[in-house]
Amino acid sequence: MTKSKWPIYLVTGDSYEREQEIQRIISSYFSSASSEDQPVVTRYFSDEFDIREVLTKLQTFPLFGSKQAILIKRIERLKKEAKESLLSYLERPNDFTLLILEGEKCDKRESFFQAIQDKGTVQDFSRPGWAQRPSFVSLIKNKVRSAGKEIEPQAAKLLDERCGDNLFVLDDAIEKIILYAADKKVLSVDVVQVATEEFFLSQQYDLTDSLLDKNPAVALRVFHNLLQTRASNAVSVVGIINWQLKRIWRAKRLTEQGIDAQSIGKQLSIPPRYLKTFLKSVGRFSPDAIEQALEKLYELDVNIKRGIADPVRGMETLIVEVTK
Repeated sequence: MTKSKWPIYLVTGDSYEREQEIQRIISSYFSSASSEDQPVVTRYFSDEFDIREVLTKLQTFPLFGSKQAILIKRIERLKKEAKESLLSYLERPNDFTLLILEGEKCDKRESFFQAIQDKGTVQDFSRPGWAQRPSFVSLIKNKVRSAGKEIEPQAAKLLDERCGDNLFVLDDAIEKIILYAADKKVLSVDVVQVATEEFFLSQQYDLTDSLLDKNPAVALRVFHNLLQTRASNAVSVVGIINWQLKRIWRAKRLTEQGIDAQSIGKQLSIPPRYLKTFLKSVGRFSPDAIEQALEKLYELDVNIKRGIADPVRGMETLIVEVTK
């Protein structure tokens, strides 16, 4: 097997794009397996795992089937010792194990990165800030067209501005608009405006604010409203609130450094129409309150992915704990 063909991937950048690419890689890898093989994907978090266990798994032929996949998440938190151990595997990889390393970023100057690039494939989906990022208008048109409808240019532009650079939000918004439009074949600006107004205001601010304001009644009500608008996907709600809290935390730090509002908006990809409302949220909350909520969300996210927490009940419990 040539070095370019080893099933080793490094996937970094935008979380939505990472998830889509990982699903594609895994599906492609197991597509050549026998019909009796059951796709087995073992997930590890780089800041929690035992590297010796991972190495053993990488080098051991799967008990059931002829292939296996190992996904190591949060690669940016991988410790030096773990990188050195993985380098030993990269020197002698095998073709019955698909290794995917995934995270926000990886230092391209490191020998670890160079080894992955030499033996496998690197996919970077990093996105520029709001002012520089490419327009999603074409993507929006294609997604709407795949649902059997068309969208007016100005309506697509409005949706692009409202979604910022978060493709998870874009997918949910388009689904909401399609349902609202019913039998309308062409989505107008008015349809997009009406269908997404409550969706965006509630998902971006109401739940986040009520958590940090320690208002459990409002937080629980908004959470269940979000479940209805997001097809009962509590995991996506956890994701969007985590994303919004991190932006508030970063904006808090930038404000303390004396960075002006416009620059903060550009750095954090805040659409101009929402910048004033966003900065009001930033000014109302302390870094400690934000960090406490983020820590709880992180714990919940890990437990959901490990299969030891129910997403809906876990989020309800988190709301009660954070708003005490």
